[in-house]
Amino acid sequence: MLRRCGEVVFTRTDRDVGHAPLEYPDISLPLIDAELNATRGRPELDLNRTASLYAVRALTFQVLELDGDARAAAMEGLQLVPDENNPVHVELLSAYSENVYDHAGITTALKAVETARSRLTADSVAESCLRITLGTLQYRQDRADLAVVNLMHAYQTGVTHQRLVQRMIAGSALSKVMRDMGDYTQALALNAEVIEWNTAQNASLNLSVSRFLRGSILKEQRNFPAAISEFKRARDLSVDLDDTQGIAFSDLLSTADPETARDLANTLMLNQGFEELTKKSLLARFIKIFPGIQSLVAADAESKEEQVLVSRESFERKRTEYETIVSKKIPENSKAIATAREHGDLKENSEYKMAKQDQQVLMAQKTGLERDLGRARITDFKEATTDQISVGSVVEVKSGGGTTRYTILGAWDSDPDKNVVSYKTPLGAALLGKKTGDTVKVKTGASDENYTIVTIGRYADKA
Repeated sequence: MLRRCGEVVFTRTDRDVGHAPLEYPDISLPLIDAELNATRGRPELDLNRTASLYAVRALTFQVLELDGDARAAAMEGLQLVPDENNPVHVELLSAYSENVYDHAGITTALKAVETARSRLTADSVAESCLRITLGTLQYRQDRADLAVVNLMHAYQTGVTHQRLVQRMIAGSALSKVMRDMGDYTQALALNAEVIEWNTAQNASLNLSVSRFLRGSILKEQRNFPAAISEFKRARDLSVDLDDTQGIAFSDLLSTADPETARDLANTLMLNQGFEELTKKSLLARFIKIFPGIQSLVAADAESKEEQVLVSRESFERKRTEYETIVSKKIPENSKAIATAREHGDLKENSEYKMAKQDQQVLMAQKTGLERDLGRARITDFKEATTDQISVGSVVEVKSGGGTTRYTILGAWDSDPDKNVVSYKTPLGAALLGKKTGDTVKVKTGASDENYTIVTIGRYADKA
């Protein structure tokens, strides 16, 4: 059940998943996607229901703090229900806007939300929902003076009309604004209401976040013993949920300064032991607390976006390797860990330690293969020409008094016995773009070797 501001949107996914989008978002995503795929396959598409599924998907990504994915899901849903009076449209607009963090995006979202809000009945559920979104965006613009007006209005409307969910959502956002305005007493009072609500609802994930916020308020009050206690309670909840992101978040950021946080973020990006989903979610949390990290993450993302050309055969080999790890090796390792855990004291349990080490290796391999497969572009090498050397060229070169024929193929193609080289190798990279008669110098070991191009052919013509 998707409930953000007192409006309830029922979907079959909610009955299947229960509270998974909130408590176990990484588990719920495959279920939501499966339901969406089943919906698309039906002869008559129920637009409202499908849009509701996208709203649930956006909320799930929001819980994971994967803002880009949340926006994409919300936009898919908005295209299905363009009617601004449709409650699902309002829900999707709110979800999209609340996952915008860049300055230009916030300005655009503010205009869209204000326009939509002005057309709704004052203090209705939908209008109040968008008012909360408006205040949230204003807060991100460092306009606490505007944010506090809208959030306080939504909070008081929730009290007046006995909309408890709306009141809690507004109160949670308002407590952050009050903290930044220095009204710690009001911030703590609002936060206490949210904690009480989350406790009553057994909403452990939300409770962990609320506890962490309380710790940050107490920390700014310089009430360090109480702050440490709240950070610990937030961490304990994350442990109970097996929320590795939340555990790391509590451990790392509860005491970090901006420079330390930047170093930690850089270390995290270089660590291959985290799954990509975990890494993206944790980095998103870093950015929201320390916005200066955004440039570091953006530079890393740009370097990863470079596509690589690969043959279909090499792609299939790597995909098979990935599927073997995911469907066979990781489940086997999970069973080995479970079996070893039953043997008793984990500190002295060598089988358990070895199984956990194997788990780290497998997860690193899985992450690396996911990155590689995501960057790959399959080619049949037919775009190669005989005018100049490119990926898919067969090149005859003169070197050291003799001639050798090399075939330059994809990033993952290499067969030294047949003189097949990847275009990513030093020789392959040096030859790219060169023409007949050109000479290139390639460092081989401790010496340099010259290669003069004699002829250029096409692999596709010989395959």
